[in-house]
Amino acid sequence: MTTSIDAELLRNIYPLNKLGASELAELQPGLRRTALRQGRGLYSIGDAPAEYFYVLDGSMQLVNAEESEFTTVAPASGGESIPLPFVIPALERAFALSDCELLAVDRERLNALMQRGHGTPPRAPAHHGSSRRPHDERSRAAPQRPVSRPGAEPPPDLGFAINNWQQAFLATPGYGRLPAGVLQAVFARMSPRRVSAGDILVEQGEPAEDFLVIAEGEAEVVKLDTRHGRWVRVNAYGIGGAVGEDALISNLPRNATVRMLSDGLVMALDGDDFRTLIKPELARPLGLKAALNKVAINGQWLDVRMPNEFPARQLRDAVRIPHPVIRAKLLRFDEPERPIVVVCATRHDSPVIAALLRKQGLDAYYLKGGIESLPQEVLAS
Repeated sequence: MTTSIDAELLRNIYPLNKLGASELAELQPGLRRTALRQGRGLYSIGDAPAEYFYVLDGSMQLVNAEESEFTTVAPASGGESIPLPFVIPALERAFALSDCELLAVDRERLNALMQRGHGTPPRAPAHHGSSRRPHDERSRAAPQRPVSRPGAEPPPDLGFAINNWQQAFLATPGYGRLPAGVLQAVFARMSPRRVSAGDILVEQGEPAEDFLVIAEGEAEVVKLDTRHGRWVRVNAYGIGGAVGEDALISNLPRNATVRMLSDGLVMALDGDDFRTLIKPELARPLGLKAALNKVAINGQWLDVRMPNEFPARQLRDAVRIPHPVIRAKLLRFDEPERPIVVVCATRHDSPVIAALLRKQGLDAYYLKGGIESLPQEVLAS
């Protein structure tokens, strides 16, 4: 039997605190409180729990596959609690550091409500990680195929007829909003590559060299779980799927491997062309003075640091949502028309998140210097 959860309890539970009264009423059957004893596991790497979990009391420990990163998650203090796991399938294991009380939220119900709020289907995080085959393990889940959505904006007029893969690419969130001149140049500079089932398009840990769009065939995104020696499926692509943008925007190595599930064709754009043509349209940097002015006029800070990074420097009046939660599309702003300035700890996450928000139609920028560049007067005392 489900016990009704008091609305006051949800005041600091993100994104439940962004839902309206009628939406919360719909969600109530999918809410429950549960206890977890010290030392007990909540989920393992590769799991896809049917529920998100929020820590109400006690503390949880998250451990990555290499056993090299440890994140402690406790109840929100002056901020907002965020859901566990951050990414589906889970890329970390979670266990109770102390006796814990948790709020469990039905993931399917919540995702349906967030989908309704955004007007577009939520998608799995687009982690992108060149020619070795990592493993033969295959998932039976069907890849997501970009399709034209009811009410979606028509593709831009490029002055020439577009083919099927171009139409599917432009139907994915954000790319159809690029200026026509940019899209013309992108398509003109792309070169075709024939690929076979099992071919690696991009490989985890390798430098980012190009941006790919699937023109024929299907591919999957996998990440290596080094603790268990297996590959965890994170996402899947069909025709029009874009591969490799995160690493090109963040200037970091690929954080996942993408391999073909079938024979096909991919269209490749050189990394330098991506940085020249696409990156400036999606990831828009601001220096410190410009960022402060943007926020002072009508903007809002978005702090995307992970919970273990928050205590270092607190940003006053910021919306605090860890970057994996935003990647999972569990995002809703009270005033979406306001400009957003994204801040992170590493200076690598904020450009990627700003680009993701920009693709969703938000007026998003990122602070070039990261949290460490902010003066004391804008930090919480």
